[in-house]
Amino acid sequence: MCQRSSCREIWQQRPQVRRKPATGFIEAPTGPRWIRASMVVTAAVFSVLAASAEPAWPWGGDDHRTIGMVADLLLEGTPTGDKVSGVLGGATLSEASLWADCAKGYCHRAPTAEERAFTDQNPRHHVFHYTDVAVQQPGYRLGAAGTAPDDIVQIATTAIRVLQGRAPNNAPATLNQRSALWLLAHLVGDLHQPLHVGAIYFDNSCEQIVDPNVAGAGQPNFGIGTTLASTRGGNDLKTGSTSSRRNLHGYWDSGTVTGAMRLVDIRDKSIEDFGQEIVENAPPGWQTAGDLETWPM
Repeated sequence: MCQRSSCREIWQQRPQVRRKPATGFIEAPTGPRWIRASMVVTAAVFSVLAASAEPAWPWGGDDHRTIGMVADLLLEGTPTGDKVSGVLGGATLSEASLWADCAKGYCHRAPTAEERAFTDQNPRHHVFHYTDVAVQQPGYRLGAAGTAPDDIVQIATTAIRVLQGRAPNNAPATLNQRSALWLLAHLVGDLHQPLHVGAIYFDNSCEQIVDPNVAGAGQPNFGIGTTLASTRGGNDLKTGSTSSRRNLHGYWDSGTVTGAMRLVDIRDKSIEDFGQEIVENAPPGWQTAGDLETWPM
């Protein structure tokens, strides 16, 4: 493992990678990923719930709430929107998109009884929010370095199946349709945060960026944490000037959405106004292609 303190600040650029929802490839962004994520969560919720004959049961907070708000606006007045409201007991997707983080104690309030039950049933819930695929890899493959049976891709897939009424045996998470819905609403946002799905690794000198699938081949856990250094989802990567340095993960979690609001002249951080702006000016080609069950990959 790297011992040099400079390892945590050696990467000063902002690697602009994002999740390509249909195929799982990491690629240069073609548009704001939170806008696309907003549309994707709507498509996912609509596809899962509308197909059911029976009632279907950080990013920073602003990012998740914006994604949920766009979904709420697009589903307003639809049968699927009514199903969502029924499943969530009248709560909106914008509100429910935060509950997976609230369960971790990140909401400046005590977790609710429902959130505590979720964490009791899922003691590894903290790892549900990310996967650490090396940026050199062309896509996600379970078993590759940085992946896990209960990473974000596997948990999102499980949530989709639960909403379809097809909960798998030996699932990596214990979910009912309500918790599957609010967890999926959150994870769609995390899937589109580059540092929740892609990872940069260093050799043990902290000088070279490496692919642990190659450099750590044959070692336990691909050498991550022993002979190779993880950057902990970008939390150990610093960006900005020497006087105003911040970690890269934090920049993606909060700085990007604040900047996007300013670009469209929303100065009061109104989630409602920002959501409406996105709906009225949706980027072309936002729809996700491919099978619903496999799009998290």
